[in-house]
Formats: sequence, structure tokens, C-alpha cells
Amino acid sequence: MSRRLSTWHSLCVRRCTKLGGTYSHPATQYTLEFPQGPLAIASTVINRHDTVERDPGQLLHVLTRTDTVCLCLSKFYFWNDRSSLVSALAVAATGEIDLAYIVKWSTAEGVDLYKLTEFRDRYQHGPINASLRARRSHTRPSPR
Repeated sequence: MSRRLSTWHSLCVRRCTKLGGTYSHPATQYTLEFPQGPLAIASTVINRHDTVERDPGQLLHVLTRTDTVCLCLSKFYFWNDRSSLVSALAVAATGEIDLAYIVKWSTAEGVDLYKLTEFRDRYQHGPINASLRARRSHTRPSPR
């Protein structure tokens, strides 16, 4: 076990509080949750992930960017949470997403096509992506 994980484990054993399935520690604002599986977004079970290496030998498995967008969109679709639409657009603006998959997933979940169209139009033509496209079109000068 790495030193950092060992330290976290020691702190948790002594001072973590558990509320439902969520653990918290007074030394951090973050919480830790171990949800029961299988992992799903709406009714779609998630069988893939991205892997991030934080430090040498420390791997973190996370949702793909596309699945993170779907998670945000599910809150917009089903709870009419417009801030989740903004979150979905912000996540999508950070890199490549599989828009065809998002359309297929949204359709399979039976969402209101108006909401799907709003996301797709804002993603393709909205101000967040316009500024991202502008940044990507500028080439950086080569190092001397």
C-alpha cells in the first residue's frame, strides 16, 4: 500500500464518520462513497472507464468524459436541472466526446427530444464550444 493511501487509511480508521454509504474526514472537504453495483447511468450499466495515473503506481479509474456528460444530462433530462445541462456542456468542452453515443443513449433512455436537441445545439454551436474551437485553432509558436 502506498504511503499516501496508508495515511488515509490510518486517518479513516480513527476519525472518519460514516453517514449511509458516505465517509467523511474533518481534514478534507471531500467525501468517499462505495456505491453498490452495478454502476449505471439511468438504466444503462457502465462497463468502461478511463484510467488516470496520479503518481507513479497510483491508478484511478474514472468515468469516461462521454459517460460523465451522460450523467450530467440525466439530471437535466429527468429532474429538469438546468445547471446540470451547463455542467454537461462544460465537461464536453474539455475534450473529445462521443456525440453519436450520447444521442443513442438519450434515445434509449426515452428522453424528451427537445432537451436532447437543446444539448446537441448548444454543444455544437454554443459559446463554450465556440471559445474552445477558437483556442484549438490557434497554433502555438514552436520552441526555439
